[in-house]
Amino acid sequence: MLKAPKNYYKNAMINFIKAQPNQIATGPQLVKLYNTLAENYYGLTLKKNRQRANMHIDMIPMNVYKFMKINGQRLNVEGIHQYKFNF
Repeated sequence: MLKAPKNYYKNAMINFIKAQPNQIATGPQLVKLYNTLAENYYGLTLKKNRQRANMHIDMIPMNVYKFMKINGQRLNVEGIHQYKFNF
């Protein structure tokens, strides 16, 4: 089974955040990026019934949440949870 290179997702999320104004991102943006990266690397995957990736689709939000908690500072803006990063 294929396995993504070490720090593949982390480096992509950091590059995405650096491109954002003021380095602010939301969880749904990063989850969408994570899904897109996985689908590009593994092909058509991450459907609960047709999983080819070396991860379970339910774990993706937890991976992103852990990344956000470790590297970002939470902001509460109009009921939307955003995180500010400093890369």
